[in-house]
Amino acid sequence: MWRAELALKLGDIRLAVDDLVVGNPARNADYPDGPGASDNEQRAWGMDFHKGLGLEFFLYNSRMSKFVHLHTHSHYSLLQALPKVPELVAKAKADGAEALALTDAGNMYGTIEFYKECRAQKIKPIIGVDFYVAARTRKDREPRIDNRRTRLVLLAKNIDGYKNLLKLVTYSHLEGFYYRPRIDKELIEKYHEGLVAISPSFSGEIAQAIRNGNEELAKEWTKFYKNIFGEDFYLEITAHPEMENHGALMERLAGFARTEKAEIV
Repeated sequence: MWRAELALKLGDIRLAVDDLVVGNPARNADYPDGPGASDNEQRAWGMDFHKGLGLEFFLYNSRMSKFVHLHTHSHYSLLQALPKVPELVAKAKADGAEALALTDAGNMYGTIEFYKECRAQKIKPIIGVDFYVAARTRKDREPRIDNRRTRLVLLAKNIDGYKNLLKLVTYSHLEGFYYRPRIDKELIEKYHEGLVAISPSFSGEIAQAIRNGNEELAKEWTKFYKNIFGEDFYLEITAHPEMENHGALMERLAGFARTEKAEIV
């Protein structure tokens, strides 16, 4: 599914804030990132990348392209991102984006600022969180086991989803904090209403299982999420030519998604 199509599924939440590779994935000659590389050369590489995954490709910012960033971190993701919220929204506006998501790591500190900035710039704000998911349960805290975690992006479709994000973040800090604020299967099942789930291409359970050659585990997680979120569950595909073997992993992940009839964004 196109990210812009998914953005349309996410309701226009109004908050009373004022009243209240495929090719070679490494940096090399296959990816035109040198000083003399042109936009057209990089776009052509992007077309090849998507074709290799069996996906269509529309040039970003062309008439047919309505790309929406659905997995975005601001400086509220401590030690993980640098952009401030006004900078993110201004860049999205300059690129012609009609919507933008904010999905900081395990928190919603920037939500109100983001919402107000998007409204001021006439961009649809999509409110979300990039959650840490506990390896076992949120209450387990055994060294060398429970310090490991995966990630899950959750986006609010409506006000019920927004309220559930608040609950998930609260419980992750009050009950699940161990190195990071964590949610678990129990919380996901209990507070999934009004939410869209995206399993990240880097640190999602499914991508990690595929990377480790454990397709059965990937199927188990896919089944778990599809049973909860139904048509609102997606696998994330990203293009990072600077990362070694990332393109090959995306090929495998896209093939897995087709086999398991899971949507890709």
